[in-house]
Amino acid sequence: MHIPFRFFAVSVFLITLFGCNSPHKRRHPHAFVYEGIYFGRDRSDLFVAGVKDGCETAKGYYRKSHELFRENGDYYDGWFMGRNKCGKRYESETAQVRFSS
Repeated sequence: MHIPFRFFAVSVFLITLFGCNSPHKRRHPHAFVYEGIYFGRDRSDLFVAGVKDGCETAKGYYRKSHELFRENGDYYDGWFMGRNKCGKRYESETAQVRFSS
């Protein structure tokens, strides 16, 4: 009788410990996440625009505001970060599709 009770108690403890937690990190309320990728917090509107354009470029749809890219550091940084982070994600998704086929 002691073994089932211990099993039950340990099971409840483990479920409470691990089952109630989200597998995703809790992020700052002002976090910027685009297409499931975390890009930091408290980002400017031009940084966000750069990330979105960079991600589209990484998907194969070239998009960039050349004027902003030359003249605005936030857009510039966002464009490169979006292209790099999204590029890694799309490369891995493409590889998974190729291997599963």
